[in-house]
Amino acid sequence: MKLLLSVVVLVVLAVGLTAGSAQRIEVQIPFAFYLNKTLMPAGTYFVTSGIVPGAVWLDTTDFRASAAVLAHRVTRDANLESGQLVFHRYGDQRYLAQIWYRGREQGFETFPVPHEFVTSHLRAQAQPRVEIILARAR
Repeated sequence: MKLLLSVVVLVVLAVGLTAGSAQRIEVQIPFAFYLNKTLMPAGTYFVTSGIVPGAVWLDTTDFRASAAVLAHRVTRDANLESGQLVFHRYGDQRYLAQIWYRGREQGFETFPVPHEFVTSHLRAQAQPRVEIILARAR
């Protein structure tokens, strides 16, 4: 069943990417991080959106780890020269917070999950430290 779901996701990704509707960046993330409740390993990731409205996919480039997250659109004042991921950090735990694509004013912000709230209170940090990882230039 998991194999079938993986194949369906890959087919949807391929169709969406060839249709030109998807946005995709490649980014090296040097630390493990949480995406929803899932702990994702450090590694090189493809970050893809635009296939299903409100959903963002993260897949390691070797396809050993993958997950999807629901996110809402956010806007910033200026276009970025490079795509980037924004993480919230509490101690040694990081949570994906925003996804930005190169040359676009709109990005995505993930919805806060209870796990992040619990971590912030356990660490006595109401405000997270913010870490930004830049996408690879192509």
